[in-house]
Amino acid sequence: MRLRTKVTKGPGSRAAGIAMAYKLIEAAQTRWRKVNAPEFVALVRLGALFHKGKLLERPPRHHPGIADRRSRHHPNGGRLKTYRSAGFDNISAAGSTSS
Repeated sequence: MRLRTKVTKGPGSRAAGIAMAYKLIEAAQTRWRKVNAPEFVALVRLGALFHKGKLLERPPRHHPGIADRRSRHHPNGGRLKTYRSAGFDNISAAGSTSS
């Protein structure tokens, strides 16, 4: 096995690191693509939670010690619920202002 004590680890210098980051970002920009679901952008900006592409309700804030009891007595076992799509037909208008 060869001892390599003189080999530089990392970018070498701050300037080289910034140059590498710039080149990576520049390369990524050539492959940027359109957002798959532009109607959800307003929700994401407002802090909505998604799991596997489904819009989630925010979990209720409660004492951490209550979590065990809640899971036994809550109808859905304390899990997050997905929203029904029928109630969110006008979500795309959430980001726009109406006058």
